[in-house]
Amino acid sequence: MIKNEGILFLLLSFMLVGCSHIVPLRHDMMIDKTLEQKIDQRVLLVISAEQAKLVTRYKINPLSNSIIFEGGAAFKDMFTDTLNQIYREVKFANTLAGSQNYDIAVEVDFKNAYFKVSPTIKSVQLKIDYTIFDRQGKKTGFVQTNVLSENKVSKGTAAKRILIPLSYGNLVGDLGEAWDKASEESIGLVIDKLLLNQ
Repeated sequence: MIKNEGILFLLLSFMLVGCSHIVPLRHDMMIDKTLEQKIDQRVLLVISAEQAKLVTRYKINPLSNSIIFEGGAAFKDMFTDTLNQIYREVKFANTLAGSQNYDIAVEVDFKNAYFKVSPTIKSVQLKIDYTIFDRQGKKTGFVQTNVLSENKVSKGTAAKRILIPLSYGNLVGDLGEAWDKASEESIGLVIDKLLLNQ
């Protein structure tokens, strides 16, 4: 049994040389709110074209190839799916143009993503801001989120993962799960704000 976490990390780093993987991310979200019926409002979700197609690349070390997160598309779909469970009508746009035709507009600003990878911890931290507007274009709310999601395993489990072929798949899966959880928590915070404004 390998017990030294530094050796584990070194082994993991060497395993990533020459490997590039797209991390599978969720595109839906089940809300934990109980609604008798959908809110009778039209909502415009606004994410710039660049951010809606955002791809984030992370390297565990300078020699390894990228771990790729197609986070923009996944986040757009997850947020749209969430809003559709709450409101009568939800549309997506890249700009606020035409927002006067909607009861609420929510503009998303994806700030940054941070990662921490060791044999025992895989974490994703997402910084995302949301600005809420009414039909007249007046700013009615601002939500700043900074969500850290971690997947932790014991040193014993980490050692076993290093020594089997599926260890890289475990890393990618753990990071994907952490990204999904961070996205869900961030979206949940702005949903709470929207519902408070009702």
